[in-house]
Amino acid sequence: MRLAFSNVASSSNSRISLDDSPVRTTHLYLRFLPKNSAEYDLLKSEALSDPSGL
Repeated sequence: MRLAFSNVASSSNSRISLDDSPVRTTHLYLRFLPKNSAEYDLLKSEALSDPSGL
């Protein structure tokens, strides 16, 4: 989101300062990209057994 906000703020028509960014990070998001269906099934089964394990 910060990248998107900086793109908007840096456009020629924008009067938004990067210092005025309303974007505040509150969580760390992880992306899981399994290589195949076996890895997907493993991630899915682990997430269902302990969804707060990260």
